[in-house]
Amino acid sequence: MLVPSYGSVISCLLFGNILILYFYLQSKNHLYILKYGCHIVIISMVFLMLRMFFPCNFVFTYSIYMKPLVIPLMDFLRTEIFPGIQLLTILLYLSLGGFLIKLSLLLYQQYQFFQMIQIYPPLEHKLANSILEQRKAVHGIKKRIYLIETSLIKSPCITGFLHPTILLPDNNFSVSELTYILDHELQHYLHHDLWIRLLCELMVCFYWWNPLSYLLRGHLGKTLEFTADFSTTKSMDKSNRLHYMKCILDVADQPDIRTIPVAPLCFWEGDTNILEQRFTLILDRPDKVKKSLSYIINIAIITVIMFISIYCAFEPDYEVPKEITETTVALEKDKTFFIKNNGKYDVYYKGNYNGSADSVKDFSGYHIYSSKKEAKTHEKFN
Repeated sequence: MLVPSYGSVISCLLFGNILILYFYLQSKNHLYILKYGCHIVIISMVFLMLRMFFPCNFVFTYSIYMKPLVIPLMDFLRTEIFPGIQLLTILLYLSLGGFLIKLSLLLYQQYQFFQMIQIYPPLEHKLANSILEQRKAVHGIKKRIYLIETSLIKSPCITGFLHPTILLPDNNFSVSELTYILDHELQHYLHHDLWIRLLCELMVCFYWWNPLSYLLRGHLGKTLEFTADFSTTKSMDKSNRLHYMKCILDVADQPDIRTIPVAPLCFWEGDTNILEQRFTLILDRPDKVKKSLSYIINIAIITVIMFISIYCAFEPDYEVPKEITETTVALEKDKTFFIKNNGKYDVYYKGNYNGSADSVKDFSGYHIYSSKKEAKTHEKFN
């Protein structure tokens, strides 16, 4: 069962942001991709995004009660801004409202984009279709993939979650350039990059107020392109890799006339800052990624941070008021229960956590559970 709490949200945000910064700082060095490989970076980011979607306590989550940091934060969030209205309530409504606005804009932009591409019939260019079918056969792709040519874009790109479509600008590409471009876009399809990008866009909608979510989106977009380059050029010799790089430069040199409302996965993302990284990855790629000590340490750091974010929740440790420990009248038996936790007893009243008690000897007749798992089979609580 997934049970959200203040502690689980705080822990998820804390460790999630730490991981985002860790990914970003590591990616500043192009050797990071060469050393660890693109796939492990993307898999780590996907796990991070999934975790960020579920800031909840799991059955196995261990609560760590903290007074110095968590309680002052919670007291601040519970400050009454208006009579009867806490700061936390305002922030929750702002967060929910922003999420709904961002999600609505995303859906509207997607709708506009798909409406636009439906205007264009499938490309009848025999050469382009022939190359596409040839590259599909090489990669073992049987699903139909449409080709569309439009003057509204600068760079070739792929879109379509259920009906994949490759869009080509109305340029006179050579046979080799078409081969490189179509191979690159097919790599996005093979790696399910559109779905990963969608997951990231939804996460940005969910955490629209967190600047680090936008940082993660930018980093993910670059890494998806690195992965497509890496896979496209893996069987090329140095001469073909140079021609592939020239194709990227030629596309980048085109005037930016793109007017589509949503940027799908493009052959050229329009960021000149990553050209050096892309070209270094293409030219200096190793035949095999060496599992060095730094590689193992990197994976261990990511795993440990992710494990802590899931297994531990930093909860506020409010003490039960003295008058409650001296009388049992204040807590109605049918609405109160206790859960044993690390030598203490968590007090739940009307399904809400109300602090902890050192002993339950004064609470005879109340439901007392040995663990959260046992309590969840009998009670509903937050």
